[in-house]
Amino acid sequence: MAGFHVNIDILQLEAKLMQAVTTQEALKNSGLPLVATPHDYKANNLIYTPEPYLVDPDNATWIPRTFDLALALLLFHNEIFTGPDRVFTTREWQTFLSGYKEYVTISDLERTNWQRAVDHVFLDEVMWLMAEVEEDWSNPTQRSLFASLVKLILDPSSYELD
Repeated sequence: MAGFHVNIDILQLEAKLMQAVTTQEALKNSGLPLVATPHDYKANNLIYTPEPYLVDPDNATWIPRTFDLALALLLFHNEIFTGPDRVFTTREWQTFLSGYKEYVTISDLERTNWQRAVDHVFLDEVMWLMAEVEEDWSNPTQRSLFASLVKLILDPSSYELD
């Protein structure tokens, strides 16, 4: 976004998102395992003491489990004042994922469709956030998070499920 001094390759992002749009039907028909979730698993919806637990259970729905995991990858640090201005580092992602895998066994089908799920959540949640919440672009922390999200979606190779 030129007005906010963010260096985003718009043409590369547009090509990536258009490619993601073409996979939506296949993703819809893939048969991914579903989970009941508020689809809002982010740091600002967690209470950490005495032990971590999720708050904000409104609007729960059934969605592919990988969509929930992709949302955590992409927007875990969104809207939290004390959080970093970026997505997980690859090391943080591996730590998060190892904790997740203690409770969930990721299927081969989920691994196969992981990138499609990340692309879908980016289209559905991140693009909406970037387009609809204009005041976030004025916030340097949020703007850096957006730049980090674009960088991740253009090269997600370090954020696999293995």
